[in-house]
Amino acid sequence: MAFSMTGIGLSTTRKGKISLSVEIRTVNNRFLDISCKLPSLLIPFEQEIKDLIKTKLSRGKIHVSVSGEFNQEDSSLPIKVNSANVKAVSDLLNHVIKDAKLDEKPGLDHYLNFSEIFEPVEKENFDEQLWEAVEAGVNNALEKLIEMRKQEGDALASELVKRIGLIEDNINQIENLAKNNSKDAFEKMKERIESLIANVDLDENRLYTEIAIIADKLDVTEECVRMKSHLDLFVDTLENSPYVGKKLNFLLQEMHREVNTIGSKASNFKINHLVVDLKEQIEVMREQVQNLE
Repeated sequence: MAFSMTGIGLSTTRKGKISLSVEIRTVNNRFLDISCKLPSLLIPFEQEIKDLIKTKLSRGKIHVSVSGEFNQEDSSLPIKVNSANVKAVSDLLNHVIKDAKLDEKPGLDHYLNFSEIFEPVEKENFDEQLWEAVEAGVNNALEKLIEMRKQEGDALASELVKRIGLIEDNINQIENLAKNNSKDAFEKMKERIESLIANVDLDENRLYTEIAIIADKLDVTEECVRMKSHLDLFVDTLENSPYVGKKLNFLLQEMHREVNTIGSKASNFKINHLVVDLKEQIEVMREQVQNLE
């Protein structure tokens, strides 16, 4: 599964009186490089934000921007009414009035004499509430970013697989053309050397042996076999590895090396034309792979 290193994720999060907007943008980079633009209130959380991102992303230049509204004012008292105790006090007062045979009803001032009708309110720690909002906002933005990177990665992977197919076709053509490459090279060298040494007394068997050795070195069978192995590994990595960019780039370097060797060995102009096309395809793929995580 391939992921592009280019994308954007946006999210809006509200928790209590805290409202946050988070934007995460990424572009390709050899390593993981995270920068944050944060309100002063969130600067203490910068490392936590980076650590959170590191759990989801492995490569890319990442810019995080957070803005929001933070209302820390709270005019409410840190107490609330205990309804059960109010009822108990009411029953108690009514019982006293009845026993004392008083002609009145309990008033508010009577209830206020009983502190039991109130209980403290546990206020949320603002820093904890703030981090919960930041964590939720960053996670939401990351989810959207990763989805976008996946879509672009899938599109890139599809394009790369098509180019792998074109390269494989060219390698097959080179193999077919190269079947007689060594034999043709032997005959051409033999004819040329014979014309050059027509009046020179040489050991023909030794001469033909040396020519055969030189001609055999022009064989590109091994290079074609290795190329096909690289192509298979490239597709397998693209489909089954979570982080493919660095490995695919290495494989393309190996492919380029094999193609250069094929080009240096081939004496067939058709093979040389195919080598030029192979180099072009590999170069385009190297540029595309640079954007994969």
